[in-house]
Amino acid sequence: MKTKRLGHSAVEVTELGFGGGPLGGLFAPLTDDAAAAALVAAWEGGIRYFDTSPHYGIGHSERRIGEFLRQMPREQYVLSTKAGRLLVPQDAGRPDGRVLPGARDPPAGVGLLP
Repeated sequence: MKTKRLGHSAVEVTELGFGGGPLGGLFAPLTDDAAAAALVAAWEGGIRYFDTSPHYGIGHSERRIGEFLRQMPREQYVLSTKAGRLLVPQDAGRPDGRVLPGARDPPAGVGLLP
C-alpha cells in the first residue's frame, strides 16, 4: 500500500488507516475475537497506520490494538492515540440514568499515569 509523509514530519503512514472506534464498541458491541480478526484483515490488506483513543470503549480499543501490534515488528507500523483525557464514570448525570458498559470498571491496565 502506498504511504504518505505526515505533514512536515519524517513519519510515513499508509494512505488508508485503521480507525479504532469500532473496536471499542462505537457502533455495536464487539468480541475480542472479532476485533482481532478485523486487525488481521487490515494488516493483511497492507494497512500500517492505526488510530485509537482511550475514549473508544473506555480503553477497549487501545487494549485490543495494543495486543495485536505487540506481535508485529515495531518498525512496520505507525500508531496514534489521544492524550490528556481523563476516564471517569459516565452514569452520574445522565438524564436516562443508563450506566455505560465498563464505566465503573475499566479494563485491566487502563488508568492514569503516575
